[in-house]
Amino acid sequence: MKNKIYVALVTFFSVIFILTVIISTKLFAVPFIRNFYLPVGMITYPLTFFLGNLVTEVYGKQNARFMIYVGFGAALFTYLLLGLALIIPSADLEVQRAFEIVFSLNGLIIFGSLSAYLISQTLEISLFAYIKNLTNGRHLWLRNNVATFVSQLVDTFIANWILLYIGMELEVMQTLSIIMVCYLYKIVLTVCGTPVFCSMVYFIKAYIEKSEHAANIPATAGI
Repeated sequence: MKNKIYVALVTFFSVIFILTVIISTKLFAVPFIRNFYLPVGMITYPLTFFLGNLVTEVYGKQNARFMIYVGFGAALFTYLLLGLALIIPSADLEVQRAFEIVFSLNGLIIFGSLSAYLISQTLEISLFAYIKNLTNGRHLWLRNNVATFVSQLVDTFIANWILLYIGMELEVMQTLSIIMVCYLYKIVLTVCGTPVFCSMVYFIKAYIEKSEHAANIPATAGI
C-alpha cells in the first residue's frame, strides 16, 4: 500500500505540473488589484510544492527527487507531442486555428517554466530534508513553510524574470512588482494550506503504518 500511495502522488504531481503550463495561457483578474492579471496556472502550481514536501516527509529525499525528474520528463514529452499535434494538418482550418490558440506554447515560456521548476523543486526538497534533520523531525509546520517560502521565491523570480524582463522586455521595477504580487499570493496559499498539509502527513503515515502492521500479523486458523 505504501508504494501504491507513492505512485498516486507522483502521478498527481506530474499531471498538475503539465496542466499548469498549458492552462497558464489563460489570465484571471486578481481580486482587490485593479487591472492586474495572473495566469490560471498560479492556482494549481503551488500544489506541486505541497506534494513535493509531502513526499519528502513520508518517503524521503531520494524518492521526492525521483518524482521531480518524472514530472520534468513527462512535461518534456507532453510538449513534444503538442508540437507534433500542431504540425499535423487539420481537416478544418477553424479547428486548426482554435487548436493553435489553446495549445501553442511559447519557447521562452517553456524554458522559463522548466528552469524554474527544476531549480526550485530541487531546492525545496533539499531544504525541507535539511530542516527536518536539523530539528530532529520536529516542527513539521516550520520546515513546510520555510522550504516553500524560499523555493517559491526562487521559482517566481526565475520564471517571471525570463518571461517578463527578457521575453517581454518590461521595465525592471514593473517586473519586480509583478514578481512580488505573485510571490505574496503563493505565500498566502502556503500558510492557508499548512493545516491541510500536516493533516495529510498524519493520515498517510497512520494509514501506511496500519497497513504494514496488518500485513505482518500472521493468519490464524478459524475455529
